[in-house]
Amino acid sequence: MAAQVGSQAFFNCTADADDDYVTWDYYDQAESAAPVRIYVSHEGQVKNDLHDKFGIERDDMNGIHGLVIKNVQFDLGVRYFCGLALDGMKEAADLVAVSMFRNFPASFRRGPREPGP
Repeated sequence: MAAQVGSQAFFNCTADADDDYVTWDYYDQAESAAPVRIYVSHEGQVKNDLHDKFGIERDDMNGIHGLVIKNVQFDLGVRYFCGLALDGMKEAADLVAVSMFRNFPASFRRGPREPGP
């Protein structure tokens, strides 16, 4: 999925986790050896140090644990994983952060160059 820097992004995760825990993880851009844990369903909320970046839209009746990226930034353009903690199953989703430039320098607004002598 591609999302503009400054916008919100949403990844859906639906799982039947009666005897398990739904998790959301990501690998930061430093490609750490271990993923960063964002959320575990039995805790019911995003990890404390990540509240400013992420949210969860949860619907227990339908098994939905959607990840909300509150303010897309380039450093959040990484691979995310929704999975079942005990089962070990994971599904991946990639976020690509893009920027739309509005004020191009004059050299970018010009038409084709005139042929030189």
